[in-house]
Amino acid sequence: MTLALCHIPPASLTELLPKELSHHLCIADVIIRSDNADYARFYRRQSQAGKFVILDSAAFEGECTSPQILSAAARIVRPTEVVLSDDPTSATRTLTMSQECSRILRERGYTGQFMGVPHGKKLREYTQNAADLVEACGISTFGVVEEIPETLGIPRAEAVSVLRSLFPSIDIHLLGVSEDLNELTDPYLLQQARSCDTAKLIVWGLQKKLVAPGNVPPYPGRKALGGRMQYFEYVTTDVFAWDAAIANIETWERALCAVSSEAP
Repeated sequence: MTLALCHIPPASLTELLPKELSHHLCIADVIIRSDNADYARFYRRQSQAGKFVILDSAAFEGECTSPQILSAAARIVRPTEVVLSDDPTSATRTLTMSQECSRILRERGYTGQFMGVPHGKKLREYTQNAADLVEACGISTFGVVEEIPETLGIPRAEAVSVLRSLFPSIDIHLLGVSEDLNELTDPYLLQQARSCDTAKLIVWGLQKKLVAPGNVPPYPGRKALGGRMQYFEYVTTDVFAWDAAIANIETWERALCAVSSEAP
């Protein structure tokens, strides 16, 4: 078994996603917008079909998603897992926010899994926050952020290794990938992480840039498509852009399948 990719498309472009994908991630703030009914319907259908659907906040996009928005979106999508609220600047605040979020979601009828996102300024604080999230919120998965090298001063794979050794029963999800996509070619991460989410392959494709192992061009960022949150409003009927995005997804899905088949 190897890492499953959750590709993040604009709200109107879920058709870019191959039907055989096993894992998906959607954004609560996008789900609850009335003009994104097709986006919400798509992820609800994935959940109904037995796919693993993760419901995330728009924290990466710069939004402060409330537990109320998460619970409202959860009622619509019926996700397998919800990412609990966190504060990247504070382990203490992360624990408080995650506890409140998990309590509100349970009170409002959500019965699925929780993903906790530990934080800390030092590795010891980070692992203590992880332990607190397990005990206080009953999480099933750790979300490991892309910024680990900047915040902890260690490679992301090292943080995953520490979490796996301390909490062997808790799954690992990689929140985002770096611009060089090194996580998608790291043998250790490919075997130890359950899943990973990214919009990057689609962003490159919508800019008509092909990406493959060993051929990773400079990443243009979502700003090229309006911005982090505006990305979800992006619309195009450009056949070449669609084809490039689909090609990028298929290229990396094949690459990951090849790694899986070669694993001992």
